[in-house]
Amino acid sequence: MKTSHPEAHLLTVAEAVLAPRSDEAMPKGASRKMGKTEAFAAAAAVTRMMQMHGLTPSDICREAKVANQATGYYPFYLTPAEVDGSGTLLASLPRSRRIHRGLAPYVRMVRAIAVRSGASEADLLQELGLAVASYLAPFVAADRSPWDLIAEDVALLGPYFGKVRKGTDGDPVDMRRYFSDAERMNVLFDPATARMEPRPDRSHHDNGFSSSACVPLHARLVVSGQVRCWTYDEGMDGDRFSVPLGWMQASVFEVFFLGIVPDKRGLRTVLFAEPWTATFGDMGPGRSRPWGDGGLTDLMRGTPLTYGLGLVRDGEPHGLCFDDLPRFHCPDYERHVRDGLAGIEHYQANEWDPSPCHDALQAARRIDLDADTLRRFLGHKADDSWQRQLAAFADTPSHLRSFALPGAIALSDGGSSDALADRFREGLLGDGQEIVTALMDAVTKRVRAMDAYLAERTEGERFRRDRYRRLMRS
Repeated sequence: MKTSHPEAHLLTVAEAVLAPRSDEAMPKGASRKMGKTEAFAAAAAVTRMMQMHGLTPSDICREAKVANQATGYYPFYLTPAEVDGSGTLLASLPRSRRIHRGLAPYVRMVRAIAVRSGASEADLLQELGLAVASYLAPFVAADRSPWDLIAEDVALLGPYFGKVRKGTDGDPVDMRRYFSDAERMNVLFDPATARMEPRPDRSHHDNGFSSSACVPLHARLVVSGQVRCWTYDEGMDGDRFSVPLGWMQASVFEVFFLGIVPDKRGLRTVLFAEPWTATFGDMGPGRSRPWGDGGLTDLMRGTPLTYGLGLVRDGEPHGLCFDDLPRFHCPDYERHVRDGLAGIEHYQANEWDPSPCHDALQAARRIDLDADTLRRFLGHKADDSWQRQLAAFADTPSHLRSFALPGAIALSDGGSSDALADRFREGLLGDGQEIVTALMDAVTKRVRAMDAYLAERTEGERFRRDRYRRLMRS
């Protein structure tokens, strides 16, 4: 209703705030009582509805329980001598004319009219909301959940980095120019080398992740189970074949990144969820080892849900793959996998073969940010166990060794909170602004890598002029 009938929705928001037992604080500028002009407008609106649907004021007032006795109904509607059939005042009403100035009875009358007439309640509430729009205006502030506010705060990062800023090294950074240069030169930033590298020739299904400026927020387990393992050998004729090695325990987790990406209007903020697979123990016959036995032994980008993943051990190539339906720990990720399968024509509901979705499942998911998305991904307690394992594992890529979210947050009552939403809010709005600082560092590294790449390939005078003009725009 918020989208299709905004004034009706705002009417219900105001009704909730004004309820006798409501704990909601009154928004700034709002009032518990309407002015006389607004009250007459409300009475005229419900009178018009009753006339339109052939209903009597006494029936509606009685059903809405606006007064204990019929003699008390008069302040809630206008008489035929006061309004015409369209609900328009026939003449100015005397100042002595009593009219009820509370909102709730009119809302109840509208609902009673909807029940009696069979008309759409949302449409009738919308009509009443429009009649008292000036009174409802301050209640807009009460219709913003904490998630709405966080979403608005996060959205500001795109326009902020869309302007020339001072980088962490003190020199200007122009992120919009960076994106246009990366597209023009067909290059991507490699976090492992902090250099711009040519974009792969093959189709690169990463939803803009490699091109973005992003920082890791947290990691979350999404899938676990046993994987079949194999290595390779060559026969006498030179043909390569696989050699089964048994099974081992594997876990797929997603690392969530906050990223800055280009769009048609400038820059915007999105979430990326990049899949990684961790294995535990050694490959061997029989059942896999218990969870965590032997510690984390391998870390690979991607997921073995499809054709499998390749890894190198002791200089030899190996592979691993989930043979059966694994255990999903995240409903959102399971939905992502099954939605991909559902789009395949030959897929049957009882099948489990995600191989046709290989490219989509190996890529980082791109998730547009809004209040519902933030509620889904941040509305629970954090589990930092994967961050700790990544920090301790020797082969973890450098960009996954530190995360932008701060730790547990001290609360005003002396307690602490480990909720992801509280930590995210602190990282964005707190004194340290860790998320903003981390993003600026990521932006600076990418722009400097592009500067170095262009300096090697651009005529000296042109490069210096571009650098000077960027400084002048900052």
